Amino acid sequence: MGNLAEKIYNTSPVLLQNVLVSSYGIRLFYERYYRADKEYLNMLSASQWLSKDQIRHNQVTAVNNLFSHARSTVRFYRDREAYSAIMARGIVDLDELQALPVLDKETVRLDSPDLVSSCFSRRELIQLNTSGTTGKSLKVYVDYASRRASYCFTTRYHHWAGLRDSRGNATFGGRCVVPPNQRSKIFWRRNAILNNYLFSSYHMSDENLPHYIKKLQSIEPQYIEAYPSAAYVLASHILEHGEARIRPRAVLTSGETLFDYQRDMIERAFGCRVFDQYGCTEQALFVSQCEKGTYHVHPEYGIVEILDESGKQVPAGVLGRVVCTSFLNRAMPLIRYDLGDTAAWGEGPCGCGRSMPIITKIGGRQEDYVLTADGKKVGRLDPVFKGVDSVKLAQIVQTHIDRIELRIVPGSTFDASDRDKITMELRARVGHTMKIELVEVGDIPKTANGKIKAVVSMLGK
Repeated sequence: MGNLAEKIYNTSPVLLQNVLVSSYGIRLFYERYYRADKEYLNMLSASQWLSKDQIRHNQVTAVNNLFSHARSTVRFYRDREAYSAIMARGIVDLDELQALPVLDKETVRLDSPDLVSSCFSRRELIQLNTSGTTGKSLKVYVDYASRRASYCFTTRYHHWAGLRDSRGNATFGGRCVVPPNQRSKIFWRRNAILNNYLFSSYHMSDENLPHYIKKLQSIEPQYIEAYPSAAYVLASHILEHGEARIRPRAVLTSGETLFDYQRDMIERAFGCRVFDQYGCTEQALFVSQCEKGTYHVHPEYGIVEILDESGKQVPAGVLGRVVCTSFLNRAMPLIRYDLGDTAAWGEGPCGCGRSMPIITKIGGRQEDYVLTADGKKVGRLDPVFKGVDSVKLAQIVQTHIDRIELRIVPGSTFDASDRDKITMELRARVGHTMKIELVEVGDIPKTANGKIKAVVSMLGK
């Protein structure tokens, strides 16, 4: 929202805010679901059961179609020798992709006009903005057909989670739907178009959470969709007070790395399974959990490579940087795009029967690590909090090369033994020369889009 629109919204009564949210919901429905391609969704329902060889064959065909489109309509690829020659002849094997350069975010940011296909006029495009973890937002343009196709993958993922459709849910996301200084205890707004209740992620204090829980009990959502940190705060409050009974069919998480200790508490609190999804605003990849809990790359969405620092493919189980080639977005094709995340391949087969590629670790952003004095990067620090239910929120802040500030929002049962256990577990991972200061705080600040960074590095800042 612009400043004027935001001011009008924030000063409007709740009833009018609900109307405005629903009006915006009409726009989102048009972008995402209007005249949705049922044949494409039916194709996805069938293609999820293809063999590995069939998947690979289809991906080679899709890459060559993408090359033809990009070379003829996108100036960025047409004018660069590193792309044009390979795109002209095409590929017969996916390994040949490695002959192309890796496209980084800064290049996309600077050259975005040249990356937009000449097939589309400006009014045919939707502008999306990434959150910008380094403070620099990235503008991405998508066409309506690709946007709607992307949400067909969301529908397939919802089917994996046992959901009937995408309606009747409660969402805890990054939109500021509730004015920051609101006095009333109504911390949600309703999108009547999709029967979706949008709950504020910015007002979830101990004082306010009973109002959230009472509303969730009254609407009985089919599913809850949330950042892991928001779902965890809710779950922690429910288990701590032991009164609420909220039973959605599933809790769907995305937008942040979901840690094992968070998953465990959320599933205990809501009596259902958590299904996690990993994607990005750039429409570069789509990864989600199946019924067996396995993370699958959706191969019809695009190619995912996981590379080491030298640009070579890593073996299964080894974390590497995620590089994506998206088949969906014809308006702004991203070929071998470095997402800035890390992940690790797994090995099949999966008990669900699908031959889709498997990811076993999603390591988060490349900057989400603690760096030790000897140059070692230490990531995936969530086991530090395993078995400690008395922590509501936590954040690890590296202030110096030899110093960590561990910020904890404690629950009512947090005590000295919990403090010692967490400190000991963290020290076991970062080494005994690292100074660790555990600080109890009232809250942990969120990013502009409502997320909480698990690890913050102040080195070099």
